[in-house]
Amino acid sequence: VAGLLFQSDRRTFLDYAASSAVAAAAAAPSGARAAGTHRGLWLGTCCDEDLDNVERVVYDAIDAGFREIDTATHYGNEEAIGAAIRKATQRGVIEQAVDVRVLTKVWFDDMTYEATKTRLLASQASLGPSLHCALIHFPGTIDAIQSPKENARRRAETWRALEDLKAEGILQQIGVSNYVPRHARELLKSGAEPDIVQLECHPYCANSDLADLWRAAGVPRILGYSPFASGRLPVLSDPAVRAVAVRHGKDTTAGQVVLAWLRQRGVEPVVKATTRLHLREDLGALVLRLEAEEMAMLGALDRGESVAFDSRLIA
Repeated sequence: VAGLLFQSDRRTFLDYAASSAVAAAAAAPSGARAAGTHRGLWLGTCCDEDLDNVERVVYDAIDAGFREIDTATHYGNEEAIGAAIRKATQRGVIEQAVDVRVLTKVWFDDMTYEATKTRLLASQASLGPSLHCALIHFPGTIDAIQSPKENARRRAETWRALEDLKAEGILQQIGVSNYVPRHARELLKSGAEPDIVQLECHPYCANSDLADLWRAAGVPRILGYSPFASGRLPVLSDPAVRAVAVRHGKDTTAGQVVLAWLRQRGVEPVVKATTRLHLREDLGALVLRLEAEEMAMLGALDRGESVAFDSRLIA
């Protein structure tokens, strides 16, 4: 039966993959569902200034099966995301807003104790009970490059604000994004216990050392943004990636292979998609399993080639 199914038309395969992922989530123990670990695939919403389009894409993603959304205060789209979640609730796609979990991030302009709390309370007003996680977006600003103590002070104040918001029940998880090992060690030395971290991760920039540092510190969730290198590097057309996709049959895409590679490395991908087809393709990665040899083929592509801002420049 499986053979016949995977030889059928593309839409049938995508429907099967997405529905299988949703069924697996429903069958998971309630504790696993509550922890948000049954999906491990986030919808990214960066950099789309068309808020109507953001609302449409987020609604379509929820309808397709996504339950975790990544945003940031700097993106200016939290109200649109909140509107999409309310629409999904009203139309019965989800039972309640808390079924969708939104992660937002604090921009460096707000990196003081009071500004962080004020900004995230505004995020809560836009996102309602869906607001689940907040991260420090960057470890500071290069404007403070001549004053290392200033960025360190900002990081410490902002982290303290996140801890207090978590203690107050406004946030369920807190963490950091774009920290390099130096920033990570500083945070961990302070006794902080991040629940979740975010870093760039794709086959050309695996960031293995940084991910291992966070894992060794007991951080339970590592998110990887730009899994396709934001289209700036030929990840999806790389011969090794395509060869693995071919091995898994004509309905398997290069994108699904990359997402499966991240997930099997313990990294939860943050994906950008604007059409229902691409959303369902991404969900199809949840049922794709790569062999050890295939994992090694993609791992061998790592050359430390980043497409993100270099946070080593931040003191």
